[in-house]
Amino acid sequence: MWEKIADLRRSLTLSGVFFVYFTRKVFSYRLGLSSRMFILGICVLLYGTVLIYRLSLLAPVFYDFVTLIGAAESIINLFMAFLFAKILFLRSGGLMNFTMQLPLKNKERTMALTICEILIVFMGFTILYSPEAIVSTWKTGQPAYLLVNGLMPGFITYILCSLIYNLSVRIFILFNLSRLSHIGGIIVTIFAFLGLLIFVGQSVQSLLPAPGQSIKQAYDHLQTDVFLIFNVFFWLFQHYGLLTSILAFLISLIILFPALIISIPSKYPDVHRFIKFPVPFINSTLWPFIAVFIRRIEWWVAVVVSILSIPLGGFVLILLNLHLLALFSAGIYMFSMSRAIRLLPGYRLSATRETLYMFAAQALCICPFLMLVQLALYIASFASGTIVPHDPINLSVILMFGVILPTFIGILFVHNEDNPVQAFAGYFVVSIIAMVTYLAISVTGQIFLLILFTEAIVAIPLTILAVQAVRKSERYA
Repeated sequence: MWEKIADLRRSLTLSGVFFVYFTRKVFSYRLGLSSRMFILGICVLLYGTVLIYRLSLLAPVFYDFVTLIGAAESIINLFMAFLFAKILFLRSGGLMNFTMQLPLKNKERTMALTICEILIVFMGFTILYSPEAIVSTWKTGQPAYLLVNGLMPGFITYILCSLIYNLSVRIFILFNLSRLSHIGGIIVTIFAFLGLLIFVGQSVQSLLPAPGQSIKQAYDHLQTDVFLIFNVFFWLFQHYGLLTSILAFLISLIILFPALIISIPSKYPDVHRFIKFPVPFINSTLWPFIAVFIRRIEWWVAVVVSILSIPLGGFVLILLNLHLLALFSAGIYMFSMSRAIRLLPGYRLSATRETLYMFAAQALCICPFLMLVQLALYIASFASGTIVPHDPINLSVILMFGVILPTFIGILFVHNEDNPVQAFAGYFVVSIIAMVTYLAISVTGQIFLLILFTEAIVAIPLTILAVQAVRKSERYA
């Protein structure tokens, strides 16, 4: 017994060391050409915007409706925090290798990492979910809403994601693919979450007002026993009270938590950031940029997500947009990928040629998959009997905009070090712009395509100037 207590104390001490290391690492990152105060100001501005948006939903019926489906937001926020923690661990190969040298049992090391991961995940979840929590508590006056609509579905989501990740890692280790187990586990977890997201999305869609139905009528429909099948805790809370909901949550923990403990790999896998292979024809022009692009595991993650998002969604439009977003967002790594080329002896490309080669390499890599999604749309249109517009000019403009903009954002955010903070910042900006772009095109049509083309043309010289600035800073670093 005393030995187990000593093991637990060592694990807690080590988890504290890990937590301090990771938090210092996160806050010490430079975000490209942008200053930390600028990024902090942007984050505060976005946080305030989300809070104001939540406050604008205080119409009695409408906000009650939004509160009922708040579990979907809780699940998404928790998964984003979980993914951030896993990528943070993946990018900390030095620390992981150092822990292998410590005189610790594998069980102690794994427990320490798990405790640290839980702290990081729920810290991120708290930050992401707090606007909803503040407004929900203020409006409803019932803190229990936070428990049954936020913490309970969020915690169950974390356990399920961790369980899927651990089982995936075990399978990779079983087949002697230990070096790919981390990124493989992340990919499998992403697809499992996509399946959950499709289910939640279809459930929420069934709750929205039907054509000709008011929000009040839809809200009254939710009072029946058919609502929110993905959040049984809220259903129990509405019908049988808080204690019953808590009891169901505890029973779920009793079932799932031992399974999570058992699923933890007995051997901690090797940390491997990405697959390496030689880059031939290094003295040529365009090929090295294509080679460094396709050698990164992030690109292949984007490819797999983009391909599987088509059949998984049954040609649902949101997943086709996910396909394009996954492909285009890979461009935020393009400049950091090409850094290996710039460090080679004899590198003489100007900033202008380097920028154009980066654009061309991405376009050549993305075009086959863009053609794939168009083929999927053709098949869907023939199957449904509807005509889907396929204008090559529109596709060319979207491709041009989708390649140039992520590259420019990647130079601003991800050029200095490959790290999850910069990656998430870049992905966040690209995602927001992609959503705004999609909405604007759907509203204004061809006019906005002309605006996109103009913005892409303007972004080219800005990207060249950014490349020059970064190369100058690297030269004098």
